[in-house]
Amino acid sequence: MALAIVVLAGVSIIIALLERRGEPSLLPEGTPAGTVHRYLLAIEKGETEAAYSYLDRDIQDECESQHFRDSLRGFRGGGFHENEDLRVTLVDTREVEDRVEVQVRITRFQVTPPFGANEYSHRERFVLKQTGGAWAFVEPPWPMRFCPQTEKPSQPEGPR
Repeated sequence: MALAIVVLAGVSIIIALLERRGEPSLLPEGTPAGTVHRYLLAIEKGETEAAYSYLDRDIQDECESQHFRDSLRGFRGGGFHENEDLRVTLVDTREVEDRVEVQVRITRFQVTPPFGANEYSHRERFVLKQTGGAWAFVEPPWPMRFCPQTEKPSQPEGPR
């Protein structure tokens, strides 16, 4: 009985270590690159409110959270497609005036049975500024390209 308990404890530890090894280590919190990393993880997990919280107040004023979610259409539940895996690699971080530009390479792996797998990469630029002790996006960050606007009510035409 004691041997069985020792074996089960050993297997539990091995499983825990293997699961932990598969998770990416986060870039340091409180840095522009760390903010980009956390934003993209929130998007990937479909946590749109968490991702929205990384936007600068000016962008949030222009784009309500519902519109932000709408801008992420095409991503499952706000995240990426089920048969798609994403890898983000930090390319460069540089200061430009009072902002920081973070360049990353985004590599997507997509499995499409029965045709196999596809891989493609592209670069994205994120612009952040430190406000209130935290880094926030001051330009709409990928995959958000714009804020879908609500339809404005049509106004009656004046007399002709």
